[in-house]
Amino acid sequence: MKTLTTISIVLLNIFVSFSQTITEFSNEKYIDIEKVNKNLTAYSNKSYTNIVADKTKPTITIYTNTKIKYENSAIIKGKVYDASGVKSIKINGYKISFDKSGNFEYNVGLTNIKNIFTIVATDNNDNTKSEKITLTKFGETKKPILTITNNFDNEQLSPFVLRGEAKDDNQILKVIYILNNGDKIEISDKNGAFSKKIELPKKENTLTIKATDMYRNETVLNYTVKRKNLITRNEKDYAIFFAVNDYNQLQGGKLSKPINDAKEIADILEDKYGYKCVIKNNPTRKTIREVLKNQTKNFDNNGQLLIFFSGHGGVYDNDNGYFTPKDLDTDDVSATCYSYSDLRTYIKRLKVKHVLVYIDACYSAYIDPKGLQKGVTPPFGIKIKKSNEQIIVDDSKLFRTRKYISSDSEGSTTPDKSKLTQKLIEGLNALHKEKNVFTLQDLATKYLLKAKVKPRIGNLDDNEENATYIFVTKQ
Repeated sequence: MKTLTTISIVLLNIFVSFSQTITEFSNEKYIDIEKVNKNLTAYSNKSYTNIVADKTKPTITIYTNTKIKYENSAIIKGKVYDASGVKSIKINGYKISFDKSGNFEYNVGLTNIKNIFTIVATDNNDNTKSEKITLTKFGETKKPILTITNNFDNEQLSPFVLRGEAKDDNQILKVIYILNNGDKIEISDKNGAFSKKIELPKKENTLTIKATDMYRNETVLNYTVKRKNLITRNEKDYAIFFAVNDYNQLQGGKLSKPINDAKEIADILEDKYGYKCVIKNNPTRKTIREVLKNQTKNFDNNGQLLIFFSGHGGVYDNDNGYFTPKDLDTDDVSATCYSYSDLRTYIKRLKVKHVLVYIDACYSAYIDPKGLQKGVTPPFGIKIKKSNEQIIVDDSKLFRTRKYISSDSEGSTTPDKSKLTQKLIEGLNALHKEKNVFTLQDLATKYLLKAKVKPRIGNLDDNEENATYIFVTKQ
């Protein structure tokens, strides 16, 4: 375009020069051809490369009022003009459309009180003009008054009715509640009074209520809502712990974690689940036998018993697994260990209806030789579908339970710092906040089976089909 314009100007000047030359000699009696040629040659040799191109920037006119009533969006209206025509218009880097006359409209979001937008216009000669516009939201900044009439210091039945009122000098736009960081649910009418029936899925629930007025001023209230436990259960729960850190004969056999782990789990079971716990630290073989024989005499036969072992373990005669007491004689293992065959025999004789054995030791999978040979994990028992907690409690009473958890699933070694026991502690603490009642299956699938070294969870002899072991939070 520019090249064609330059050529046109050069030809025009040559023509003008020729005309002037002819005129100059028109009054003379003759024309000096040589002089005419010299003049034409001089004009034709002149350089016109310094001809000035169009440098005029386009003009931008904004029609939008820069003060916006408290809204979340606005339309920027305006016009761009240039004699050469408009090539493009951008707002904050986004190319927008415009008509033949350069008029444009563009919808923008207003996320802040003051919102800055940059408009860049370019004409057909690539001249650019930039202009900034600040759209300021205005309106009342006073927050609504939000009142909740429920007393959340007390436990709530599930479902419960949330009641309250939101007041403001201007119209209340909406009131919403958010339960356990879930979906936002609108519950208000335009007058600000509200009530809503809410289910409490966990034992401890986080409840957020927000009130927003027409100017987007917001008041937020947060509560912890505890669900009331209406479980009826008279049976008692017990736990016996055998934890060994120190050994008489094992070279390099000292451990650091079992006793601390046992105490931490016993504290959780007593404080949060109402268990009666007995802990024996560094027990001998004789102590293990006497405690199991004598402590269970006065136990509730319809209750539950957790037997917990933590320490070293081993195998003798290829397939006889055992737990290592403090006084194990390495020269006479079979006579001084506490064998899993003895433990299975003892459990068969127990009158307590529900028993769970937990063994955190090397080769602990030998508690179940049949399961180890098959290489399978037996079923958990009752398959709990959507059901209320009282039904879970009542169903658990129907069947005799004999289950075990071993810290390895293949009959091999496990570390001193047990990943399984860490998961057990984590699960007991977390599920206590979520539920009043949960099963071994809940604990296993959500926590225990996620340990780095996967455990084996299965059934011992005399376990009835559909039997399950449950955990009920302290009333």
